[in-house]
Amino acid sequence: MQRSDARFTGLTTAAAVLGALLIVPPMLNVFVQEGVIGGMPATLFYLFTGWLAIIVLVALLVRLHK
Repeated sequence: MQRSDARFTGLTTAAAVLGALLIVPPMLNVFVQEGVIGGMPATLFYLFTGWLAIIVLVALLVRLHK
């Protein structure tokens, strides 16, 4: 395994761990609110925004790795 492959593997693993940490109940409870953002409940907005952020992060990592 080359150095850049090992770094890429580490960064993608870190992105996966970050994604998992965003949805664990203690972190999710911080953002559970009664409010509405953009017409959707704040909790759903938090989940979809976090999901989008992880997708964009992984896409950038893959693009930079090529």
